[in-house]
Amino acid sequence: MSIFFLTFFITAFSIVIDPGHGGDDCGICLQNFSEKEITLRMAELLKDELIDFEVYLTREGDYSVPQEERVGYANGKGDLFISLHINSSFSNSLSGTIIYIPSVSPQNCDGIPLISWEMANACGMEETEKLAFHVKTEIEKFRNAVIERENLFVLMGLKIPGILVEAGFYNEKDFLSETFLKEFIKYLAYGIRIYIDERKKK
Repeated sequence: MSIFFLTFFITAFSIVIDPGHGGDDCGICLQNFSEKEITLRMAELLKDELIDFEVYLTREGDYSVPQEERVGYANGKGDLFISLHINSSFSNSLSGTIIYIPSVSPQNCDGIPLISWEMANACGMEETEKLAFHVKTEIEKFRNAVIERENLFVLMGLKIPGILVEAGFYNEKDFLSETFLKEFIKYLAYGIRIYIDERKKK
């Protein structure tokens, strides 16, 4: 296989990054904390880490994007979907990253029309699980991370592998640090790259 072919394959792989919230939807907003600003910054950092891929953002500024538009954009543009968020908590002791995937079972969708968002997502569930596993494995080299299953709206309409990453809890003061964000995003990008490397070998 030529170097040219490998370079073309990597470059052609497209990733849609979704900075959670935006516009009137601030997410978690406190005196010195704005989730919509932090998720956008994380998305920009992740795009920089994945510079050798085709990377698209569902928003590139502080404006609202309906969730169904985010899903439609991902299905139309991407081979992979990463939604970025910050978690809320009533306890100051909670920390760590949660990687959400839908709680539907993998199905063989060959020849089956996609009659619902749930069925569409089930078709890519096996790859979604692999993506989540690799992301978790890499992030755990930096901080605690777990995978949880929940049928979140922004994941349920995907026809491509996708995860929602709650990078951490807003009470973790590290989120105000650019150093922390860059380090976290580096490990997230490692996990994405490992998944893509494994997928391209098929």
